[in-house]
Amino acid sequence: MLRSRRLTLAAVVAVVFHITQFSLWAAPPQELRGVVKDRSGAVIAKAQVLLRADGQEISRTTQADGSFVFTGVTATNGSLVVSASGFATSTTAWQAGTNQLSITLLPAAVQQSLDVTATRTSILPTGVDDVEAQPDAVSVSSTQLQQWGALATDDKLRNVAGFSLLRRSGSQTANPTSQGVSLRGLGASGASRALVLADGIPLNDPFGGWIYWARVPQTSLDQVQLIPGGVSALYGNDALGGVVNLETRHAVQTDASVEGSYGNERSPFGSGWGAMRFGQWAVVASGEGFRTDGYTAVPKAVRGAVDTPVVSQYGSGTLRVERMFGNRGRVFLSGSLYGEDRLNGTPLQINDTTIRQLAFGTDYDSAAAGLFTLRLYGGTENYHQTFSSIAADRNSESLTDIQYVPAQQMGLLAQWSKQIASRLTLLAGLDGLDVQGFSNETTYSRGQPTARLSNGGTQQSLGAFAEGIVQITSRWSLTLAGREDLWSNFDASSTRIPTQGKPTLIVYPDRGQNAFSPRLTTSYHAGEHTVLYASAYRSFRAPTLNELYRSFRVGNVQTLANPFLRAEHFTGGEGGVRVTTLHDRMTLYGVGFWGFVTDPVSNVTLSTTPQLIVRMRENLGRTQAPGLQAGIHYIVTNRIWLSCAYQFINSTVSSFSADPALVGNQVPLVPKNEFVFQGTWAAPQKIFVAIQGRTASNEFDDDQNLLPLGAYFVLSATVSRPLPKGFDVFFQGENLTNDQYEIGRTPVATLGQPILARIGLRWQSRK
Repeated sequence: MLRSRRLTLAAVVAVVFHITQFSLWAAPPQELRGVVKDRSGAVIAKAQVLLRADGQEISRTTQADGSFVFTGVTATNGSLVVSASGFATSTTAWQAGTNQLSITLLPAAVQQSLDVTATRTSILPTGVDDVEAQPDAVSVSSTQLQQWGALATDDKLRNVAGFSLLRRSGSQTANPTSQGVSLRGLGASGASRALVLADGIPLNDPFGGWIYWARVPQTSLDQVQLIPGGVSALYGNDALGGVVNLETRHAVQTDASVEGSYGNERSPFGSGWGAMRFGQWAVVASGEGFRTDGYTAVPKAVRGAVDTPVVSQYGSGTLRVERMFGNRGRVFLSGSLYGEDRLNGTPLQINDTTIRQLAFGTDYDSAAAGLFTLRLYGGTENYHQTFSSIAADRNSESLTDIQYVPAQQMGLLAQWSKQIASRLTLLAGLDGLDVQGFSNETTYSRGQPTARLSNGGTQQSLGAFAEGIVQITSRWSLTLAGREDLWSNFDASSTRIPTQGKPTLIVYPDRGQNAFSPRLTTSYHAGEHTVLYASAYRSFRAPTLNELYRSFRVGNVQTLANPFLRAEHFTGGEGGVRVTTLHDRMTLYGVGFWGFVTDPVSNVTLSTTPQLIVRMRENLGRTQAPGLQAGIHYIVTNRIWLSCAYQFINSTVSSFSADPALVGNQVPLVPKNEFVFQGTWAAPQKIFVAIQGRTASNEFDDDQNLLPLGAYFVLSATVSRPLPKGFDVFFQGENLTNDQYEIGRTPVATLGQPILARIGLRWQSRK
């Protein structure tokens, strides 16, 4: 296995070397210069200029005189996308021979500035609009997502160092309850320790905190932003370890995009997005569907008669109607529907989900009063899952539990922001969420029902936040944010009605906690090409209804709920630097971080037998997670781009009075070392090649560190070629080396996705 990995890496290095050599014989390079101005003729400094050519994206920032330059351009045509804070984004076609451009930006309409305020993504830790001002924050464009060889959005985001789900498996085949997001190795449980937003509205499951990634069709995505670190000061509950923001495309004009592909394991995929403009009105629709026959996750050596492929299928759709009011505001109404079905590896283990959601929003921009934003959203969810006990020889199984989990939520966000003076910007707002959910179960023994159970309650949260951004000098900014949250849990109960004997009813007392989350951040531009950054913060996460009231079973591992869990609190800090050099062709960054989580919710082992491992969710005491991350992005030529990033994190248990033997153990499912790399090549004949790889060291599947999963390596790639009239044909492959790696121990090992190859066609109405 190790020898094959070395050969694979050697092959990748050889390919990159030959690509570099071949680029020397490409078309004669030229220079593309330009200047960016506003409509009065004044130059615009620090505007973002993106050159798209031959399937490649190359970025520059305008200098103090508004100028930019791209050197070594070998493409014959392309487009320039120019954006700056407060201005509408401009797209300009470019042809070879046009070496000097003058681009004029117009003031932004409200719709085009909403990325900044409605989702609070402008309120980044640095207090500026550029996500890259925080060294290890990442903004992934829709073009990059298309280039990455994985199919599902979450698997694509694994190419970002520090991003992980609970397990190494993704949403393509994994049970949704294992899709909790973690950034910087804080350690996910089923619930996320990072908040995931879709256009400013939380995507985290209201009952369990996990993520249904396919609710947002891929063709509708404009970009994804990932901001690690505690940001509860602005986003409150769930943002304990960071924020992932999925931004969808705006209906700037009538437009459409469609993608379809087919791969092995009989896995068709289709995704589409379309927008129609009628003056000040717009209608936007998107949808996506996928199915796969999957693979058998249990190794052949221990596989039995009950082991079947993990199969999944889903469908999602969204519809939004909006009305613009000139440059002052807009109002919209949107609805979404999502459904999925899964077979989880044995005949008796299945689950399915249906989610419906409505959202209303309005924005009003007043030059005198500031920008006001309002979001109201709500929906219902129905989750169904079955569990079984598997015989030691894996040739038989018996049903143990059937669960139906209905849940509903209602939420709101109200926000105001305004630049008070040339050096001061203020933001304030409040948000709230009401969630009701119950886990209704029927337990079985030897195929016969034994009892009916109902466990759940109502959870409410309300928070108020404020932030001030001070531009102390032209180079130095200071941001101070704070938020007060109130979390309450009430109407909670547990009912058990056995088939024989007396029923029992437990009514839990109402309880609540409050949390204050501050954050202090400073950034300093030490010249045109160097940014220094530091931040300190405290954040929190309340336990979900799922953690409080729903027990579950995976294989022969049973995990019990705990209705007395307390909220987690994370205290940490970080500092880093980002440097650009070689005429903006090379970017290097490094960041060090440290923090500890008090009362983290963890699955603690209570007993172990050959037939059953029993765990319970408990507040573990304290864990700590010091680490560092470093990376490099290098534009070798305008046809070749390389990047890599490394993360080290030592996430361990630092105290637990109930079981001191766990102190010093590695936090489950968090590797100490992680490395990702990417390379792209805009080859001749308009062929585009992109290669991605990720590897991680050993991690453990249990709190006692007795179930190691070992290291793993996954190599993916995309090869695409544009066709006439807006079409592209592409080939994508994931786990191209077909490595066999473990994703879980229950305690029987389960394996990750083997090689998955697909061919597809993409169409964009406006290039």
